[in-house]
Amino acid sequence: MKKKGAKITDYELVKLLNENCEKSFKIVFDRYIEAVTKYSYSICNNSDMAKDTAQDVFAKIWEKRTSLDPDKSLKFFLFVLARNTIISNFRKLNSYKKYKNYFEYSRSGEDQSLEQQVNANELSKIIKQAIDSLPTKRKIVFQLSRNERLTYQEISKQLGISPRTVEVHIALALKNIREYIGLQYRE
Repeated sequence: MKKKGAKITDYELVKLLNENCEKSFKIVFDRYIEAVTKYSYSICNNSDMAKDTAQDVFAKIWEKRTSLDPDKSLKFFLFVLARNTIISNFRKLNSYKKYKNYFEYSRSGEDQSLEQQVNANELSKIIKQAIDSLPTKRKIVFQLSRNERLTYQEISKQLGISPRTVEVHIALALKNIREYIGLQYRE
């Protein structure tokens, strides 16, 4: 047993994560969220993207918690995840911008071919399907955030969950939606 005030090591935290310990996840999150956000910002130079990336990284850590290797550097792994997430997001963003511009054009009211209208309707349908495919709780949290424009704190109170849980649900929802759309529009 650790002496009171002794800092738990990353090795011990990962071992506890392997056993589904939520408390150890909170410690990892609190210990590294700032460093991962700063590192992400140093790569993308965008504070919103850096914050989203950090949330995605910790969502991935939670998803992979039982398979993490305690003998490997946790901090290094977090930074690799952040870098890879940013690279992936830039790739998706380029693809998304292409479809977004096309979608906005199709809704602009200008003369359009039937094919363009069908493509715009197809994209709307795919986005709706992506949202509908989310797990129930994640879908509710996402819709309260995006459709009702509630803050994380308001969602937390309404659903009786912590604001941090709301953040994780939003990060995972965005990740799931991006993946769903990406699968539909593979180039």
